[in-house]
Formats: sequence, C-alpha cells, structure tokens
Amino acid sequence: MNNSSGKTTHPSRRLLILAGLCGLLLLGSCYQKEEGCLDIRAVNFNVAADKPCEEECCTYPQLSVKLEHKAVYPDTVFPFRYDSLYYVASHPDVKFRFHRVRYYLSDIRLSRSNAIGRVTDSLTVYIPQSTVDTVPVRVVDDFILADRDFLQAFPLGTWDGEGAFDRLNFTIGLDEGLRFSDPLKIPSGHPLAAPIGGYNWEDGQGYISNFVRYSTEAQPGDTISVPITSPMQVSLILDPPLEIIQGYNIQLTLYINYLAWWEGLDLSTASPEAIEQHYTTHAANAFYQVEVTFN
Repeated sequence: MNNSSGKTTHPSRRLLILAGLCGLLLLGSCYQKEEGCLDIRAVNFNVAADKPCEEECCTYPQLSVKLEHKAVYPDTVFPFRYDSLYYVASHPDVKFRFHRVRYYLSDIRLSRSNAIGRVTDSLTVYIPQSTVDTVPVRVVDDFILADRDFLQAFPLGTWDGEGAFDRLNFTIGLDEGLRFSDPLKIPSGHPLAAPIGGYNWEDGQGYISNFVRYSTEAQPGDTISVPITSPMQVSLILDPPLEIIQGYNIQLTLYINYLAWWEGLDLSTASPEAIEQHYTTHAANAFYQVEVTFN
C-alpha cells in the first residue's frame, strides 16, 4: 500500500514537461551550444555556431598566384616552351630560342582609390651594413621566383582585403634595398634562399630581377646570358574590377606573353645592355590578362 499523500507524475509526462521547458528556455542547461569560428572573414566561419571555440580555430583566406606562360601571335597563342623557335613581329626573320627565363615577382597588391589588399605574412631579411655586419629587416613575404618550368600555383600567405579592386600592382624583381640581402640567412626552400641553379644570384650583383639566356637560329652555338638587376614596377588596370569575396581562399592567375618583352628588338644584333634597357620599358607589356578564382 502506498501511504504517500504526494502526487505521482507519470514518466512520459515528465519528459513532456522537460521538453516544454527546454523549448521556452533555449539558453538554459537543456540546450547544447555549438562551438565554432564566428569570424565572418574566416574561410571556416560556422553560421550554425553560437559559441566561439576556446582555442583559436579560425583560418583566414590565403592568396596564391599562378602564372600562365604564353607566346602570343596575332592569330594564335602557344604555350611558352624552352628551345622552341620564336620571333617578334618587328623582326620576323630573326628566329630565336629561349633557354632560360627566370625572374622574381614581389610587392603584390590589389588596389582601389581608398584601399589596398595584400598578404600580411612577413619575413626577416639581413641587409649588409659593412663587410662583416648585417641588420635584420622585417618585410612583407610575398616573393615569387618564376620560371616556365615552375607550373604550380605559388602560395603566398594570409590575405587581407575585400571588395572591388581596379588595379594590380607588383614589382618584377626586388626592391633595390633588398638586392644585396644575404640569401644564406633565408630559410631553405624560400624563393630568396641560397641560389637556385645560379640564375637568381650573382656575386657582386646580388639578386637578379630577371635572368635571360637565349640563342638565335642563325648562331645556335652562341648562347647569350643577360642578368637584369633593375626592378621594374608594373601597374595593370583591371577592367572590369576584380571582386574579392571575404571568407574564401584566393588564386590570382597572371597570363604572360613572353614575346611582348622583346617586341621591337633585333636579338641578332642587340647587346646585353640594349636588351636590359629595352626590357625595363617593355616589362609591363607582357602581362595581358588577370583572373581570380575562389575556394
């Protein structure tokens, strides 16, 4: 016999009551909050999360740059290859072969009238102050060592910038202040690290902005090397502007017409000095298309 004067609630009714309380008190102990990244700028922003992760879990957009190496004629476009014969329109009878073209790109920025987008990663370089001393200097780490044999996209680092940008700015080569920085003090595998194949560094000259080696069809055994040390500023108008969407990794693809660098130049007679002078005024002409993709 049950002598209790209290009321007994059926278990199923208890569940219904608890469910009702949970529905009314969503922020109470009945609700399990979902943890995740709450920064809308991050690539892993979690729209369903309502509690920030205890440890930093947000990952931010990364910029990579891919180069499409081309030889462009009025009626067709070819992939640019070493040892293929080429000519420029101003001197169609002078056929030549490139054996190596290797160059730096740096200081890569998208811009509009009131904003700049670029990577935020940095690198310590070591600038000579005397024959024995160097001074560490922190610089933006957006260096690319380009070559038509390097077909992969180049990962540059964390990107900061969104919206519509109407200009792409970069440097072919390195800032003059970095030209003689010490490559032996740069981490292995970095584009500025110890010389790769002897193309990107020369004793007494420092870093080489663009190294060119070629021969003409008429004199195939006479290979000419031209190390170009001067940096060239490039500013490309983007029409229509590139719309950079926040929360996505970004890949910029630059299309390069290698023949445009040498248009108007007779490579059968030009001296290395004339080639370098011509190059500095034609460098920007080679970059003829820019695309952006997101992932």
